[in-house]
Amino acid sequence: MQVAYPAKDPGGFIDTNTGNKISRKSFLSGSRNIRLGGKCFLDDGVVVRADLGDLKVGRYSIFLSGVVLRPSKDVKDSHFMYHSQSKIGDHVIIESNSILQSCNIGSFVHIGKNCVISRRCIINDCSQILDNSVLAPDTVVPPFHIFGGNPACHVGETPESMSEMMQDITVSYIRHLKPSPKS
Repeated sequence: MQVAYPAKDPGGFIDTNTGNKISRKSFLSGSRNIRLGGKCFLDDGVVVRADLGDLKVGRYSIFLSGVVLRPSKDVKDSHFMYHSQSKIGDHVIIESNSILQSCNIGSFVHIGKNCVISRRCIINDCSQILDNSVLAPDTVVPPFHIFGGNPACHVGETPESMSEMMQDITVSYIRHLKPSPKS
């Protein structure tokens, strides 16, 4: 699993006091409902719809270009619709052009390119979703499992060292983004 380092202009990002890097070309709606744990990266074209519900993101999470995050939408009765809180754990990578309408994504998770995570899905720790996969609504991905396909189903298991791998990848990615010191 390899994630390419972007060649980005450091002036194109907003650096927060907790170490988050947010692209000026991303779209955050309802920013007061977004809780970034620190050292997160939101690339160009990332859309976060927190105006519909709260979003909590753990540390060292990476959202590459074109990712769309929105909370799950549920109908309580025929007249009332509510949006549940979405939670994304630590050391998560969501690759380009993936759409997430999920309630809960654990830590050390890798979601490939062009994936669709449908409403109320739960992706547990140390799991992987392969490129071009579609998770049906209410799918639960167990820990240390790989899901792929359309509709996505179990295709393998991640190594026991998945947490260490994801931690190494995300920390090195964030460190690589830091601008070089001025001389």
